[in-house]
Amino acid sequence: MESRLADFKFSLSQNERKLRDLKRIARDFPQAERIVGREVVSIEKGGHRYLPPSTQMVATQVAISEDKLSIRDTERQLKINRLKLGLFQAFKRALEDEAGIGGLFERLKKVRDEFFKDKDLSKDEVLIVRNEVYSDFARFEHLFRD
Repeated sequence: MESRLADFKFSLSQNERKLRDLKRIARDFPQAERIVGREVVSIEKGGHRYLPPSTQMVATQVAISEDKLSIRDTERQLKINRLKLGLFQAFKRALEDEAGIGGLFERLKKVRDEFFKDKDLSKDEVLIVRNEVYSDFARFEHLFRD
């Protein structure tokens, strides 16, 4: 996840640089905005570079927007994964504690409740993980207690 995040951030910085360059080109060469009536441009094999700067700017701004969305999505997924990791590490510690009192399922429920006790449930990442975990516990309990 962190590698994907770094890739998206790099792509964003590259597209922002490209946009600045295209704006400079459009300002320095206003005649570049005109396409001659019989001029044909293919976007295959790098032909997009010969489109007017304004057209390239729009495409670059769309790419920047997509990069920002990807960054936000990846950061969110990273937060979810970190929460799950923290919970699983707490479960692992509880399983390694041989002096634990009570049954295994009850001990893990206590760890789960303790883990989420101080978490901010107004953050959707926390709420997602909490709901997932509580749902898994309820399913398990339903299967093995009935």
